[in-house]
Amino acid sequence: MFDLSTDYLFLCLAFILLWEHLFPREVITNINQRWKNNFSLYLLNVALKWSIFLCLSVLFNYASTPATIDLALLDYVVENKFIFIGSILILDLFNYALHRLFHHYQILWRTHLVHHSDLNLDVTTNFRHHPFEQLLTYAFYAIFIFVFKLPILALATYGITASVLQLWHHSNTMLPVRVESSLRWFFITPTLHRLHHSAYKKETNSNYGTIFSFWDRCFGTLQEFEQENTLFNYGLEYFRDEKALAFWPILKQPFEYKCGKNDSVDVAKSYELE
Repeated sequence: MFDLSTDYLFLCLAFILLWEHLFPREVITNINQRWKNNFSLYLLNVALKWSIFLCLSVLFNYASTPATIDLALLDYVVENKFIFIGSILILDLFNYALHRLFHHYQILWRTHLVHHSDLNLDVTTNFRHHPFEQLLTYAFYAIFIFVFKLPILALATYGITASVLQLWHHSNTMLPVRVESSLRWFFITPTLHRLHHSAYKKETNSNYGTIFSFWDRCFGTLQEFEQENTLFNYGLEYFRDEKALAFWPILKQPFEYKCGKNDSVDVAKSYELE
């Protein structure tokens, strides 16, 4: 949920888009409309983020955001490896807990469900977040960082790593089975995160991790087995009509969601928020 610098973000995005084109996991046909929606949401959230930053800059008379990290911090990290590693683990555990909260509480789920209403999964899904979700996320992170006061280099390192991995998690790419099976013991992989975007409740409410998969293993939320003998359904039970998936209707989804009162169109199994 941290932002990578623009240059690196788009470099990673370009690489993954090429990977998706050359070695796709699935054939996706409705790319144009989905990409238009997902990138439009991203641009809207970027504008929101910079608007907040500018307001805070005026309010607190900040000159600018530091462009580089003081090299002295590197010595601090070298001398305090346990603090640095511990900070990375705390950040990832916080991300796991926050993600789980967004699924558990209806008021939070209303904002987060936009990310899950995409009926396909590729790298652009990573950018599909409602502005209200972004505002809440910024607020939670501000409180967390203020309370724990973690080293800035740990925050930057985790932010860069999480940003790159989240692009990969959502990508329509494949890894050799043995590589995927080995990695998932410690890390969230695209296959694990694919299940998180399933339309079925048990699978949607699983695999909350950002970097490490052992949080899901420890807290019993890991799901490794895909839907058996069925066509894989992404998205949600509701909001499956094309009219509901245009850009402006997507922005209205948090207000139109009614827990337990949305009938499925394409998904047979019941999906109700816990």
